[in-house]
Amino acid sequence: VLEEKSFYRVGGLKKIDADVRIIAATNLDIEERIRQGLFRVDLYYRLNVCRIVIPPLRERKEDILPMALMYLIDFSRSRGRRFTGISDEAAEVLLSYHWPGNCRELRCRRGPRRDRKPTRTGA
Repeated sequence: VLEEKSFYRVGGLKKIDADVRIIAATNLDIEERIRQGLFRVDLYYRLNVCRIVIPPLRERKEDILPMALMYLIDFSRSRGRRFTGISDEAAEVLLSYHWPGNCRELRCRRGPRRDRKPTRTGA
């Protein structure tokens, strides 16, 4: 489909045109996987038409507080509560944490809290 822009259904005789775009994401080093023979180079070049590299959250400290605010406002609204803001102390904790779970960890509120130790997330 990616190359020919068409396909046949299994057992079908009629060619079906398809105009598709694939959006793919990974947290792996694909070039290294190709070198190891664990990822097909032809598939890599078919998928790698427009590459967007987003550094991990720990390397984008300037994004942490705006994202936390957005998530907390959404969370508060979904529960019919008013959000009053992030304290300076909480902001400091958020900014000093290393965020191994990246944006997903921030969104799911599994980051550092005073009442528990930060957990390790498995991927």
